[in-house]
Amino acid sequence: MTNLTNIIEEHLGSEYREILDRISHSATKTGLRVYLVGGSVRDLILGFTPSELDLAVSGESTDPIGSLATSLSGVVYSKSEFGTAKLDIDGIRLDMARTRREKYVKPGALPTVEFTRSIKEDLSRRDFTINAMAISLNMATRWELIDPFEGSRDLASKQIRVLHRRSFVDDATRILRAIRYATRLSLDLVPETSILIENQLSYLGMIHGDRIRHELIRIFSEEKQAEILNLAESLGILRAIHPSLGLNNTIVSKLQESSRRPGQVVLGSLAFEASNHMRSSLKNRLSLSANWSRIIEDIGHVKTKFEQLSEKRLSPSQIYGILSQYDTHAIEACSISCKDTKIRKRLELYLQKLLNTSTIMDGKNIIALGLSEGPNVGKLLSHLLDAKLDGLVPTREDEEQFILTNIIRISQD
Repeated sequence: MTNLTNIIEEHLGSEYREILDRISHSATKTGLRVYLVGGSVRDLILGFTPSELDLAVSGESTDPIGSLATSLSGVVYSKSEFGTAKLDIDGIRLDMARTRREKYVKPGALPTVEFTRSIKEDLSRRDFTINAMAISLNMATRWELIDPFEGSRDLASKQIRVLHRRSFVDDATRILRAIRYATRLSLDLVPETSILIENQLSYLGMIHGDRIRHELIRIFSEEKQAEILNLAESLGILRAIHPSLGLNNTIVSKLQESSRRPGQVVLGSLAFEASNHMRSSLKNRLSLSANWSRIIEDIGHVKTKFEQLSEKRLSPSQIYGILSQYDTHAIEACSISCKDTKIRKRLELYLQKLLNTSTIMDGKNIIALGLSEGPNVGKLLSHLLDAKLDGLVPTREDEEQFILTNIIRISQD
């Protein structure tokens, strides 16, 4: 077997190495089998330092994770029925799971779990060969690579391959993970896996909205979000999730030219061209929260203002007045997606400058200058902000003079 001692020493921080050393000695003494698994192994082989560690544990104990934690004076929390938990050892948190096999009673259903002591059986339930590798932590075989599906070979060939032909039928969220890993790690989908995706896209419709939404959020969080979405569009994945979702060259170029956009903005841009009815359907499909739902709704409201925003002459204060009632994420989504240059520039002006404009003087200052408390204070503040937006009162003295000039007029309105 391949021993990865040099890779561990080079790419794993000393804090993690010390914890794994303690786990190795403890597992050997307690008769447990412990393995580093999944993305941690993949990233180490690629020469990356994992941001977190995933471990699998097996043994005769009915609670091997608890047994390991006790021997290390650690704390177990977030336990689940699937045999997963988080383990805190001196402030370092590790994701733990019992080795298990899984069965899917129907496409898209959560799996039924049966615990096993075989690491190979555990690896066989995973999504791709590149994630179906393990590194032994027990002293006798420490740092040896367990690679029954030749994931290291696929990594060397820069390929992503599913473990079996029903992989996407069992869990279609793997389709979204496939394009995310392919783009992030600069890998190619092997032809057989691409064909399976094409033929099994309909199974995405059997996945609950929460799970789809979580996978989309992971995509939106990637540095290469535009490239992942471009691949999703080319494979028909976006429409398979919901017919309101689509990508055009305008959106791709806008996502590529700036740093990572918030997930709400990206989702809104993908649904920009859909009808209000279809966007409403999308909210239900993805079980969106009230905050995200409002953003999707406001995209429709902002689009109704496009005719006003396209007028030949609009002052900054008029643009502000048109847009200020809507969620900024919705406005940003529209600015990414809108093909009309004039409208897009006005949306960008609002987001980049007008939105953050504020007056120096406040209500207390206005009252101190002679206006009685009441609704007129708010009115004058609104007029003052308009003047500020239009560049008419750049200094505090200008604002004060504006207030003094308008106190009498606004009192008589």
